[in-house]
Amino acid sequence: MIVHGEAEWDAWYLDPRRFAGYANQRFTLDKAIEDYRNEFHYVLPREYRSASRQVRTTPLYSVLDQLNCHWGVVAGWERSLFFKPSRAFVDEPGFRFNSTKEVVAEEVRQLVNGVGLMEVSGFNRYEISRPGARDFLDTIICGNMPARIGDVRLCYLLSEAGNILSEATIAWLAEDAFWYGSAATSEMHDRDWLNC
Repeated sequence: MIVHGEAEWDAWYLDPRRFAGYANQRFTLDKAIEDYRNEFHYVLPREYRSASRQVRTTPLYSVLDQLNCHWGVVAGWERSLFFKPSRAFVDEPGFRFNSTKEVVAEEVRQLVNGVGLMEVSGFNRYEISRPGARDFLDTIICGNMPARIGDVRLCYLLSEAGNILSEATIAWLAEDAFWYGSAATSEMHDRDWLNC
């Protein structure tokens, strides 16, 4: 990484940019204590530990919470995972399916046969607007740009060596205006690339 600027394998877990401003001293201290207390207990699938929670929420957090939302966390953002059938329902983390599988399956059936709304909390949203915005984006992404105003495309940012740096959704809003959306964990990383 020092000599060539990037590793030959995915080293994202070493990049401090995966933490944004939410990871202040209090957040870090609470997570460090929690990790020390769980030193010999590995994290199970669907296990979201309690330290440093609710540091990033959207205005819908309290509404969804009253509807028995079960929360996970991504990059500090509280993210809706599913809706519990009752306030007392417990999702047991583990490697095997449990009663949560049927709860989620029922939500999927409702979506397939009806309609649903999704809150997309914790995704980056950058507006790139200036003369030449299209040409700028076309030089940093791999793949095709949106073909006309109103189009949306999934695009990738590549390193000089051809490794994937990030994935982004790009929407063409107006003549020299684009919307760039990417994963919550890449907030600072992508901002650096967009500011290059």
